[in-house]
Amino acid sequence: MHKTGLFSSELLQGGKFNYFGFKVLFDNQEVLLRKNTIYFVEAKIGGFDLICGDDGDSTVTCSGVTFTFLDIATTGGGTTTQQGQFPELIFSL
Repeated sequence: MHKTGLFSSELLQGGKFNYFGFKVLFDNQEVLLRKNTIYFVEAKIGGFDLICGDDGDSTVTCSGVTFTFLDIATTGGGTTTQQGQFPELIFSL
């Protein structure tokens, strides 16, 4: 599944802190995930200088489901579980 467009950043209230970011919603589309399957979430972001997060969590449990985030080797601009992560992903059963 993918979504393209222009998104303006805004001040968002997160679970741990506030940050400037943008919401990308998949309206009326369910994203079904399977247990013990690896998925990739990627964003290509351009514009002004970006600030990335650090001290990320490599494992998060939400509603009894555990998500494990892995480092991925990429060329230029790659992120790790410790730096440059998505600040939040919304999940529901």
